[in-house]
Amino acid sequence: MRVIVEHITSAKRIDWLQRIMEIRSVKCEMGDTLTISFGNISVNEISPEHVVSLACLVEYFYQQKVRIALDTNTECGKYFFDDLCLREYWANRQDYFPARNNMILNLWHVREGQIEAHARRITDYLKKGNLRHKDLSAVTNSLHEAYYNIVDHSRSNSNAFSMISYNTKTEVLNVAVCDFGIGVAQSVKNFDPTITDDKAALKKASEANFTVRSAQHNAGMGLYNIRCVCTDDDDLWIISNNAALRLTSDNERATDLDFEFGGCLLTYSVSLSHFIDEETLDDFNWYLEE
Repeated sequence: MRVIVEHITSAKRIDWLQRIMEIRSVKCEMGDTLTISFGNISVNEISPEHVVSLACLVEYFYQQKVRIALDTNTECGKYFFDDLCLREYWANRQDYFPARNNMILNLWHVREGQIEAHARRITDYLKKGNLRHKDLSAVTNSLHEAYYNIVDHSRSNSNAFSMISYNTKTEVLNVAVCDFGIGVAQSVKNFDPTITDDKAALKKASEANFTVRSAQHNAGMGLYNIRCVCTDDDDLWIISNNAALRLTSDNERATDLDFEFGGCLLTYSVSLSHFIDEETLDDFNWYLEE
């Protein structure tokens, strides 16, 4: 049994994901311990996309019976261990465990049979504080369909995670969903062999009414619905296989990656300040009698 130490030294999106993939390729044997250290990365640099991709990495090695340790002598390691309670997910095999910060909808291990239950958890989370009266059905519906997209298409061997956080000052919701499956790009190419480029595959996946029709509940609207939720100040990133696609309400930009991201990371922000209030009975005058 060996102890292997790997370092992640940058929280920049592409740098972080590339290191995640490099660590994933480390050859470990059953019983080895892989320790991940985070250098001088500040907790302020950490967002849901970092947590879900790290969780996928931990789950990957867990399934190989390799023990993962986080260096709690680093600021980030302590945050992951103490504040987000990540140990509970593997030591006690929890699919969801509350974070110490109630403005974070903590990591969720995506499970097909629990999507409806987590949808209710999302609704309860979004109805906190000043969001109590907002009509956020578009957000919850898009997430709901995004989870089914993972279950239907990723072939991730149960290695998929989601996390949500809300900034009360900026009124921006940050969402990340990650899986270590075959990737959206590959799924599209498998469905349509005429598409050979990962950038083109991601663009195709984000189109309205596109579906690979792998399950009856899939309407092919998941990624498109998320794009529609985003306003001019928001963006949606889809990173899969050898490409990345950035989408806004009316623009898209695809780029090649210098490495292969084996799976898919979907991360986006939604400005909730413009969402309208829900209609209530108090908004109407009812005349039951003359």
